[in-house]
Amino acid sequence: MTSHSDQVQKVNKSLRYSVLDGSAFSAMFGLTQNYIAPFALAMKATTAQIGLLTSIPSLATAFSQLSAPKLAEKAGSRKALVLPTVFLHALMWLPILLIPYLMPGQKIWWLIAFMTLSSVFGAMANPAWGSMMADLVPQRIRGRYFAGRGRIANLVLLFSTFVGGGILQIMQPNLFLGFAILFGGAIVFRLASFYFLTRMYEPPPINNGHRGHLMDLVKSLGSSNLGKFSIFVALMSSAPTWPPRSSPSICSATFISATCPTSS
Repeated sequence: MTSHSDQVQKVNKSLRYSVLDGSAFSAMFGLTQNYIAPFALAMKATTAQIGLLTSIPSLATAFSQLSAPKLAEKAGSRKALVLPTVFLHALMWLPILLIPYLMPGQKIWWLIAFMTLSSVFGAMANPAWGSMMADLVPQRIRGRYFAGRGRIANLVLLFSTFVGGGILQIMQPNLFLGFAILFGGAIVFRLASFYFLTRMYEPPPINNGHRGHLMDLVKSLGSSNLGKFSIFVALMSSAPTWPPRSSPSICSATFISATCPTSS
């Protein structure tokens, strides 16, 4: 009886930490995701480079997730894979914010390289994290829990996005310092996310007797709910990158119009 009570207490505490983890991640995401393209444009990126900046990390992310289950098995547990990749994801914002100051040439290509690594580290944790959460959240409250967690995370995302835009507006005379503040904040929030993840309990994996394979998913793309959902997510993910918006149109929608290239 005591053992079951301890288990319930661990789960409840972990669920609270997961809400904090999601909020911290959303704060990081809000300070960075919508400001990477303006950051590149401030460094005089071309339209083609903006397209590559969006597409290459997305492609690398997709391939990296294919290896995540094998890496989790080699690591010994799901949490053993999640924690180091989240920590590295946090640290990757440091070289990104230093690009304008330390990279004398080819700044955009350095940005593409670092963003690709950052995206890979961020994505590799997702399958193991999702598996851990599926075992952690009781099925009877799963919908209610993730709805509440998502609502809080989205509010934090919205607020942090507005804060990021406000910082860039204030820092227009020294724009790269403004981006450094945003990305420095992203490091802090992702490290906070890392801390909350360390406090979470990883339950033993639930084995339902069936291991899915990639070919099973491919064969059922048009017939199963999972297959249809996978197609939907793939199409939604590719939509912003095909075709890339032009540099002037992206730039005019941001706070850095002073750095925008002019159309010919």
